[in-house]
Amino acid sequence: PNFLVAKQRIARYNRLVAPMRLIIQEDKDSVTLELAWLDANHPPPHSLVMLELLFFVALIRLGTREHIRPLQLLTPLQPRPEPAYEDFFGVHCARGKTHRIVFKRTDALRPFLTSNPGLWTAFEPELRTRLAELDACVSTGARVRAALLEALPGGPVAMAGVASGLAMSQRTLQRQLEAEGTSYARLLKETREALARHYLNNTRLPSAEISFLLGFEEPNSFFRAFRDWTGLSPEQARLRAQPGPSQGHSARSNVPSMTRSQHESP
Repeated sequence: PNFLVAKQRIARYNRLVAPMRLIIQEDKDSVTLELAWLDANHPPPHSLVMLELLFFVALIRLGTREHIRPLQLLTPLQPRPEPAYEDFFGVHCARGKTHRIVFKRTDALRPFLTSNPGLWTAFEPELRTRLAELDACVSTGARVRAALLEALPGGPVAMAGVASGLAMSQRTLQRQLEAEGTSYARLLKETREALARHYLNNTRLPSAEISFLLGFEEPNSFFRAFRDWTGLSPEQARLRAQPGPSQGHSARSNVPSMTRSQHESP
C-alpha cells in the first residue's frame, strides 16, 4: 500500500536473499532506513550496498509515480562517480559510519499506485515457510511472537492460524510450546501487553484504536484485559509514562509517533 509497508515487508524477509538486515526507524517527520551486515568478518562490497540504496529510491518513485528525493543519505565511502549518484538521489552523499537513507514520513506514506494485495496474499505463505525453515534454530515461542506481531493488527488471531503460518499442525505447535515451558495463550497475552504499552507510551493513538491493533473485537475487552495486566486503565498508564513537570515537560506533552522494530511489522 505504501513505501513504509513495503520496507517493513522487505526487512522481514530480506535474510532470504542476503545476510543483510534492514533497520527501520520512524518519528513524526521522517522514516530512516539503515543497512547492517550480519557477517562482521566479511563486509559487503560497496557496490552492493549502493545498489540497495538506489533500489530504495527507485522503489518509492516507481510505486508513487512521483520523483521523490530522500532527505539525507549517509555512506562510509563516497560513491564514484559522485555527481552521477547525487544526480539520481537528488541529495548530497554525505560521509557517515553507517549506510543510511532518510525519507519524509509523508513521502513514505504516499499510496502506491502499484499496490496489488492479491499478489501479496499469494506469495506471503511461501515466504513465511522459507523464513521458518531459515529460523529453525530459533525457539518456537520466538517464532510465535513474531507471527503475532505481524498478524494482530488484522484482527483476532487464533492458534490454528499461527500454526498454519509456521507450517505446522496446531497440536505440534502446542506440544513444542509446552516443551519450552509456555503456551499460546501466555504468549498472546505477553505480546498484547508489550504492544499496548508501546502504543500508549510512544503514540497518540486513542485507546479504542489500540484495542483493534491488538486484535480485540471491541474496546471494552481491551480495557478489561489491560486492567487485569497492569491494574490501570490504558489512559492512566499513558499519563504515568509521560515526563512530569520536573523534567521540563507537561504531562500532556506531545508523544512522538511509534517506532517499528518491527515487525519489526508491520
